Amino acid sequence: MDDSTNLGYYYCIDCKHIGRLTNMYFDKCEKCISDNCIIFHNKITIPLYEIDMLKQVSRDKKFLQAMVDLQENDIIEYQMRINQIEQQINIQKHQSQSNQPRCPKCGSTAISTGARGVNYLWGFIGASKTVNRCSNCGHTWKPRG
Repeated sequence: MDDSTNLGYYYCIDCKHIGRLTNMYFDKCEKCISDNCIIFHNKITIPLYEIDMLKQVSRDKKFLQAMVDLQENDIIEYQMRINQIEQQINIQKHQSQSNQPRCPKCGSTAISTGARGVNYLWGFIGASKTVNRCSNCGHTWKPRG
């Protein structure tokens, strides 16, 4: 076979190895021997950060290969789907961050929970009640039940 013939490349979903196709019938990743790879017919045209973003949606080989094929054949449709996926991931990140408890005084997420402790004025009365304590500013408050 002539070395000038470019058969394309593969990207291993499991180990992230990028290899050159050496024959028409791709078998397995040369690094980890996985067959969970996607094929790029000419050159790798999708940035690796987009591949990682697609892998957050699904690690299914057929899905990822379909997105590669879509990018090679219809760049406008591919870009629309990538934008939708990116928006969905950002919404999920925002929702997971908004569920974190925050200090009502400074907004920090560095919160610890523990017993209120002994007070000089009240002594042991209420010392075993649970309170949230901000590790940033020291503010304490009752946890929501």
